[in-house]
Amino acid sequence: MKTILIADDLPAHLDLFEVILQRADCRLVRAADGIAALRLVREERPDLVYLDIEMPGMNGGEVCRALKADTASREIPVVLVSSHHGRDYALKCGADLFLGKPVDEPTLLESLETFLRLQARGETRKGVEWPLTFWREGSSHAGRLLDVSKTGFFVECRRPQSVGARLAVAFPLPEAGESGEKIFVAEAIVVRWESAPRSGMGCRFFRTTLSSRASLERYLEETP
Repeated sequence: MKTILIADDLPAHLDLFEVILQRADCRLVRAADGIAALRLVREERPDLVYLDIEMPGMNGGEVCRALKADTASREIPVVLVSSHHGRDYALKCGADLFLGKPVDEPTLLESLETFLRLQARGETRKGVEWPLTFWREGSSHAGRLLDVSKTGFFVECRRPQSVGARLAVAFPLPEAGESGEKIFVAEAIVVRWESAPRSGMGCRFFRTTLSSRASLERYLEETP
């Protein structure tokens, strides 16, 4: 199994990478700053490293230079990620690739395939048309759920949230083989958005209760 290290001082950005990388057959190592990232690279010998540039103490560019200057780590692909710095800065640091923040799911999975030949696991998606309510920062919004899988969903809505946004979501889930329904409640993270042909956002479940997860899996398995 491939090992991937991600370093960012913001837990929300680490969580975004984590929910996306759950679709790939890999082991994830997290670092909260540049010094920890450098130490973990030497300890874990990852196959690929993602570094946020804006980190306190030792930023991602400095970590990248240190890794590329060391014969023990210079062959490890390093991807620098930033919402401020650009590709030119990343290349000067010796990075193999630069990605602008926020990094959406298709872009991150494409980089995995480029460097590690890892492809996302296939998943069974079921087309539905259910009402969905999501909450962010105290405001509620309505949408229409268009498909759902064990790990995520796509919701059509007028005001898609930004990639990386964390949402509380709720939608009615028919109980397979039973009359009635239950309300599925979860925490999710936006991993991509689309403007055409449908306007909405793809999300990955981040936290769910065991009972909600079991109900969703049972629905997907038992409903044709």
